[in-house]
Formats: sequence, structure tokens, C-alpha cells
Amino acid sequence: MALDPTALDALRQALLRFEAGTLPVDDFCLAWRRALLSLGPQLPPPVLTAADDLLMRMESARWFSGEACGFSGKDLALALRQWLTLVEQAGSSA
Repeated sequence: MALDPTALDALRQALLRFEAGTLPVDDFCLAWRRALLSLGPQLPPPVLTAADDLLMRMESARWFSGEACGFSGKDLALALRQWLTLVEQAGSSA
């Protein structure tokens, strides 16, 4: 089953805008959660849980800065980019 290309594009575009600094964290997480709802039936639950865990960390990280937080928004965006790449690769090989 092919993955919903509209949802994948929404994930990609939100990530690009977040990395460019034009999309606030809350809006980024909301955009990702909406797109993940579309992909939900197409992905195994552990894959969705991994993305949700990263999004929850990103939401938490916005309240802390520097040494007070064990993860940064930039690092989490990179992890979500890697997650998206793996999902796209798995979807294209299915």
C-alpha cells in the first residue's frame, strides 16, 4: 500500500518551514500530528509512536533552553527528518 503523498508532503513542508524558522514549534507539531492522522492506518503503531515521542519532546524542549534540557529543537527536527526519510523509503519499497 502506497503512503498518502499529501500527508508526506505536509510533513516535509512543515519540517522545511520549521527549520527555516518560519513555523513556530506549536504549529509545527500540530501540522505533523494532523498529517500523522492521515498516515495512521498505513503505518505500524510503533512507527507512529516513535514520531509522537519525538513531537512530545519537541513540545517540552520549547520550555527549556541550554543545559536545562537534554534535547534541542534542532536535534529533534533532525530526528524527525530521519524518521520521515525512513518512512518514505519503506513506503516506496512496499
